[in-house]
Amino acid sequence: MQTKICTTCDIEKEICEFHKCKGGKFGVRCDCIDCVRIKRKIYLEKNKDKTKAYSKSYYNKNKELLKIKSKNFWKKIQSNPEIAKQRRLEDKNRKLKTIFGITLNQYGQMLELQNGVCAICGKEEITIDSRSHKTQKLSVDHDHQTGKVRGLLCAKCNKMIGLSNDDNNVLISAINYLNKYNKI
Repeated sequence: MQTKICTTCDIEKEICEFHKCKGGKFGVRCDCIDCVRIKRKIYLEKNKDKTKAYSKSYYNKNKELLKIKSKNFWKKIQSNPEIAKQRRLEDKNRKLKTIFGITLNQYGQMLELQNGVCAICGKEEITIDSRSHKTQKLSVDHDHQTGKVRGLLCAKCNKMIGLSNDDNNVLISAINYLNKYNKI
C-alpha cells in the first residue's frame, strides 16, 4: 500500500486518505482528508453568513443544471454495477473513518484477527439488516470517553455493552445475578 506524509499534521497515511488532485504528488493533495475537513470546518465557522449567502446564490443561479447533474449521477451509478459497488465501498470507508477513525482495510484486518466472529461471545453475527435483508456486519466497538476502537462485536453484545454504559460494575452485577439463579 502506497503512503504519503500529510503536510499539515505530519502523519504518514495511506494514499486513499487524501483527496485526489491531478497536479499533486501521487495524484493526491498534500494535506490529508482529516486536515482538510478541520480547515474547512474552521473556515465555515468563521464565515457562516458569507458561505450561506454564496450557497443560496449558487443554487438559485444553477437550479436546473444541478437537478440534471444529480439525476445523471444517480443514473450512472444505477446503470453500472461496478461503479455502484465502488461507491458503496467508498461510502463505507468514509463512514468508518469519520465515526471511528479507521479505514475499511483496518476493519478487514480486525475482522481477520477475530476470525470473523464477535470479540465477546465468539459467534458470527446473525442479526438481519431490516433494509437490505442481509446479515449485518460486526459493529465497531469503541470507548465513548476516548474514542479508541476496542474490537468488533455482534449486535447483541454491542447492545449489552452500550446498555451497561461501559460500566464494569453493572456487567459484574449481571454475571452475579445470573450465577445466583443458574445454581438452582
